[in-house]
Amino acid sequence: MRRCRGDRGNGALDLTVMGMCFFVPVVLLLVFAGRVNAGHAAVESAARHAARTISIARDPAAAESVARGESATTVREGSAMCRSMDFRARIGSGQVEVTVSCAVDLSEIALLPVPGTRTASATAVEVVDRHRETVGVAG
Repeated sequence: MRRCRGDRGNGALDLTVMGMCFFVPVVLLLVFAGRVNAGHAAVESAARHAARTISIARDPAAAESVARGESATTVREGSAMCRSMDFRARIGSGQVEVTVSCAVDLSEIALLPVPGTRTASATAVEVVDRHRETVGVAG
């Protein structure tokens, strides 16, 4: 009786190749989704915190620069999560609106056909705190 030894071990090789073809793209997709989600969450948090900081400040115009610096720290400006940040604050008589946008870097995910950056943006609105002490008002 002649044994056919030419196919021995092919099942393990087929399973490995098929596994790599399936799991590598899934892992890369998870990394892509995680990076975009982390960038968007950081931008939302920075916008909410900046709007609140400006709305409770004694001098909202002066607090804008403080809020901008805190937002840059929150989104980790310059990192892969936020290559560059755009900060816009609109201070009205009754409310503060802050918009924070970041360019999330996706170029590290080289095996997926994604663009180099994706913009995450969030806007937060806060009512100006009427019970705060104001500058120049004698009590």
